[in-house]
Amino acid sequence: MRWHEMSRDAVRNPADLGAGEAWRADTADDVGLMDSIRVARRDSSKGADAVIPTYRKVLVTTDFSPLGNSAVPHAYAVLANGGGAVILCHVLEAPGLPNPLYAHYSPGKALSGEEREELRQALLRALEELVPEEARRRRAVVTEVRVVETQGAVHEAICQEAKAFDVDLIVMASHGHSGMAHLFLGSVAERVLRSADRPVLIVRSA
Repeated sequence: MRWHEMSRDAVRNPADLGAGEAWRADTADDVGLMDSIRVARRDSSKGADAVIPTYRKVLVTTDFSPLGNSAVPHAYAVLANGGGAVILCHVLEAPGLPNPLYAHYSPGKALSGEEREELRQALLRALEELVPEEARRRRAVVTEVRVVETQGAVHEAICQEAKAFDVDLIVMASHGHSGMAHLFLGSVAERVLRSADRPVLIVRSA
């Protein structure tokens, strides 16, 4: 820190000094004035040392609602310049309430192994259809679609997937979950924000 010898009238405001500079008092009156303003500006160059994160692997989740699906392009946008991998994921609760995509299954109905596999394949195809056409053409980003079955909470399954694949970022919609049992995906998004050990990008409704 550099100290400046100035008269009482020389410094009226701390903003008159440069970064990392302070005023040295030479008289008793000056000491009182200095104590009143206490000029000690923090070095503004510290921000230059901050590391800009690089995202190469992104997990994006959807419940197939319009808002849930709207989060998907944002995952690809994050990787638009450098390429990478997108894990496109849907969490299937078991038994749980049905999603509109498979509403012909009655709530709480135990599915046979054949029915569950049929459902899983349908969900995988639905996820593949959500890959943006531009991403298909450019091929700079690799996409993996996943259907994750869970007996527990959705947010826990999402965080576990993020950790298992060691993703750099989680992308999801702010709300829009189907089914009265959950009211809104917003509750899931909030819990992911609280539980995740990595950055989370929340896409809100327009």
